Amino acid sequence: MKSDEYESSQGNATDSDSPLNESRRAFFKTTGATILAAPAILTSRKSLAQVVTDDEALPPSPPTTPWLRELPEEMEPLEQTDLASGPLPPNCDPNLANGECGRGSHQLWEEIFGVADRPLLPGQADTYVLRVKAIDDHEFHPDYARQLVWNYVGEGGESNPTIHARYGRPIIVRLHNDLPANHSGFGTPEISLHLHNLHTPSESDGFPGDYFSKTKAGPTISAPGDFYDHVYPNVYAGLREFPKSASNPVGGDKREALGTLWYHDHCLDFTAANANRGMAGFYLLYDELDSGNEHDPNPKALRLPSDAYDYPLAFQDKRFGADTIQVHDQFDPEGTLGDKVTVNGMIEPVLRVASRKYRLRLLNAGPSRFYQFHLVTPNNVQQSFIHIANDGNLLPRSLLNRKNVRLSVAERADIVVDFSAYPLGTELYLVNRWEQTSSRGPKGVKG
Repeated sequence: MKSDEYESSQGNATDSDSPLNESRRAFFKTTGATILAAPAILTSRKSLAQVVTDDEALPPSPPTTPWLRELPEEMEPLEQTDLASGPLPPNCDPNLANGECGRGSHQLWEEIFGVADRPLLPGQADTYVLRVKAIDDHEFHPDYARQLVWNYVGEGGESNPTIHARYGRPIIVRLHNDLPANHSGFGTPEISLHLHNLHTPSESDGFPGDYFSKTKAGPTISAPGDFYDHVYPNVYAGLREFPKSASNPVGGDKREALGTLWYHDHCLDFTAANANRGMAGFYLLYDELDSGNEHDPNPKALRLPSDAYDYPLAFQDKRFGADTIQVHDQFDPEGTLGDKVTVNGMIEPVLRVASRKYRLRLLNAGPSRFYQFHLVTPNNVQQSFIHIANDGNLLPRSLLNRKNVRLSVAERADIVVDFSAYPLGTELYLVNRWEQTSSRGPKGVKG
């Protein structure tokens, strides 16, 4: 291990041999140069899992051995694809003749790109390609069988990649549906991409009825197709009330600036099932204040931790059968409460961090569990962090010396942790103390 690094790992409540103590199970653990924290579920030694549904219809997931896999030290962003110079450049109207589904015309095309009936020109927007693929050898944990997930995959092979965007710079995302039409099991191979919370034209919002595949189209789509072009103008909300000017070149109300967003499937009646299949990723949006550059010379910039030290963590609760294959009852209106929590698609991974400040972007990607995260040492001493943003928005003032942060489903929180405050070899855990035995919500805080 390098002397300037920390190691953090995640464990789960189902493991009775967790190093935390007799009655606590960790989802994350950090060891190394200083500490990082990771989420842990607190539970009684009487059960192998922290949650069993009230009617005990589902048995607990099989136990897992903690700390066997590592998260990447840096989350690589989605690579751009030059769609404007390709054979099928994006256009205002759908390209039905060449495989695009029957979406509505882009409302702001002329306003953003100058001409309504002309395809996108090179340099007018950042363009990306995502493909929803069935991956049949995903490893949630080495103790579990490799199995099927559905992920957004970039042209470079990135799974559920992070998209980096900037206010005032439009983005076009071309979404391809490569899922098999003959799928069986939970989830549906019709998809609708929703960018959660962004101020987006309706035809690119990913309404539940905007689902499509090569053979099917939702009620708000006129024809099936292979792909769907989404236009994200990246303007502040209130665009019409706060028009562009010399002092506001982006347009809209700067007070509505968002930073941490996420994208996920939104198909009618199958949102939870499809997202729990693995269709969720981060969309990080920057502006002059939150610029994504900790060395920004602009005096207005906050200079928050950036690049490798700006780290997104997506939490999803999942349930696994005795054969270690994921289960989800999409016909139960109560949903399926998971007793294993994945972080960026892994159960109990390790994350090595440097001896410095990190911006951790926490996302509850659902479908059912709520979290109250505490940062603690192995002997349960709570540690402080700074809470800087919630649900995508920077707080008016940072909350200093915080001991916990709560996340409901789809909620985000950005925290800053200074790992240089800890000596090498320190361990930390980010523990969840919200006890929950039903998908309807948590019961209370457990110490």
